[in-house]
Amino acid sequence: GHDVTVLTRNMARAKELSAPVKLITDLDQLPDDTKLDAIVSLAGHPIASGLWTAKHRRKVMLSRLHMNRRLRKLVDRLEIKPEVFLNASAIGVYGIHQDQPVNESHVITADGSFSNRSCAAVEHEACKMQSLGVRTINLRIGLVLDLAGGPLGQMLVPFDLGAGGRLGSGQQWMSWISRDDLVRLIDHCIGDTTITGPVNATAPTPVQNKTYAKALGRAMHRPALIPLPALVLEKGLQDFAKELFLGSQNILPIAALQSGFVFVHPTIDMAFASMFGASNSGPVKQLNPAPVL
Repeated sequence: GHDVTVLTRNMARAKELSAPVKLITDLDQLPDDTKLDAIVSLAGHPIASGLWTAKHRRKVMLSRLHMNRRLRKLVDRLEIKPEVFLNASAIGVYGIHQDQPVNESHVITADGSFSNRSCAAVEHEACKMQSLGVRTINLRIGLVLDLAGGPLGQMLVPFDLGAGGRLGSGQQWMSWISRDDLVRLIDHCIGDTTITGPVNATAPTPVQNKTYAKALGRAMHRPALIPLPALVLEKGLQDFAKELFLGSQNILPIAALQSGFVFVHPTIDMAFASMFGASNSGPVKQLNPAPVL
């Protein structure tokens, strides 16, 4: 039921969107009297589009910073301000915490990692939108499960060939969310005017990498017995592997749960069953973990 305006760099790809949308390639194409109820910024140079060279990291960070600045400039000139601004951040802002559960109340400190540094900088820039009277949300997104691409899409080929398995020790925690739940959470945040600040976009049941690998193998009816050694990952992908594949992040979506959001896919088996059309063991009760310090 929403009227959607899409800012895109790729008109051909955007035209494939199923819903009727208005396509623009520059924010200057929007006149000052444009009425926008909500702005959702998912823009930015892809994090996983190559090795984390200095040039690549610069593109990742600056593309997001510049977009938030352009959006703030747009809102400043609009005659009617939007009610809410959602900025796509990531759970990398928390850094690496091993087994320790972390929620939105965690105080962000610098740990030297690129994910931590870049996410913190982008969130700081996004929060400047508040000075214009706009409710601002930093959506800290975890691993998004989507067969069409992303980390899951990249893992399908080795698993389909029977060569899948855990990464490194498999002990590292993975905080994930299905693509459908992510879209539903974005809509929920737009509609609930009490939600502001950081919101973890992760399912309520993080899993260790070894559990993730076994669940994916079950859903694909393939073995998950061939591990990929950490040394190989670190040598080939360096910091990218250390932070995104081998780093442990046990993140809980306390803000979403306390606002009444209900996950359609609260467990990894339910998410994979939905994606691969596999049968699951039955309904799973919505999990509401208690807040952690």
